[in-house]
Amino acid sequence: AEQFVRVDDFKKGKLHGGQKIGWQAVASVLVRCDVFINMPVFKHHREVGVTGALKKLMGCVWRRSTYHAVDLDGCIAELAATLRPTLTIMDGTRILTTNGPDGPGKVATVNRMVLSVDPLLADAYACRWLERDPLKIEHLTRAAKLGVGKIDVSKGMIERVKI
Repeated sequence: AEQFVRVDDFKKGKLHGGQKIGWQAVASVLVRCDVFINMPVFKHHREVGVTGALKKLMGCVWRRSTYHAVDLDGCIAELAATLRPTLTIMDGTRILTTNGPDGPGKVATVNRMVLSVDPLLADAYACRWLERDPLKIEHLTRAAKLGVGKIDVSKGMIERVKI
C-alpha cells in the first residue's frame, strides 16, 4: 500500500470550506486505522502561539513545510477538520514556555496531562499553562469555526483526577 494518500481522496469531499490542504498527502495508515490516538507535548510556538493537539496533526502530513508558505493557521485548522483523532492525550508534564518549537527556551514543570475526545478543547484547556487566551490563538478560533470542537473551556466537561 502507498505510504501517503491525498487529503482530498481521504476526505472524499469538501474540506470544510477551504482548499488550503487539498493537495497535501497524509499517512495512509489513518485511512485504515480503527483508533487514532494523538499524543502531543504542549509547548510555545513562535509562529502560531502554541503547539498542541491540532498543530501536532501536521506530523501526519507529507511536506508539511509548505503549510508555512501558504497559511499556517488556516492549514492547521483545515487539517484538524479533516483528521479526527479518537483520543488526544496531551502531555504537560514539562513544557517549553518560550522560543518554541526549537528552543532553547524556558521550561516549566506543569505536571499536568489532558485526555480528551475533543482535540480543540484539549488545546484550549492547555493554553492556561502558557497563560494564553485560546480565543487569541488563530488556528484554534478558525478550527472552532470549522466545527472541530469546543474552544470555550467552560462549556466542556472537565474532570480533574489526582494520581
